[in-house]
Amino acid sequence: MTDADFAISIRRVGERGEQERAAIIEASLSLFAARGYAHTTIDVVADTAEMSRGTVFNYFCNKEGIILAWACDGHAALAASVDEMIAAGLPPEQILAALWREVRTSHRAHPEAAAVLVREVFSPEPERARAARAAWPLHETAAPARVGCCFRARER
Repeated sequence: MTDADFAISIRRVGERGEQERAAIIEASLSLFAARGYAHTTIDVVADTAEMSRGTVFNYFCNKEGIILAWACDGHAALAASVDEMIAAGLPPEQILAALWREVRTSHRAHPEAAAVLVREVFSPEPERARAARAAWPLHETAAPARVGCCFRARER
């Protein structure tokens, strides 16, 4: 398998495309919570999102791609939040604490999706792990705050 097999989003077409993509992710997260990841099929996702199976495949290659899209979207929001906190001059320790609270809250809200994401990030298959880490580069988001913490620790 290659990174292309784990493409997060195949197609993005304007506002309608974003709405369809969001509907697929939302339906999937609800189904993963209700039925479990293993018992949720793309057909059920399509029915729940009120679209065809083909439409789902226009956006995602597989269920893992849906999870990675959820993680990528969440990461983008976290990165923006961290940037705002840095710009506001918050201390690094406070930024890291807020970052981890947001991650924990998101993962508690979607435990099935979070479990799959963690499995993908730590997959023994290098391509899968690389794709998952690219979708959820949490280490990059936390890096500016971590650097600040290190400098403060040295100053003490």
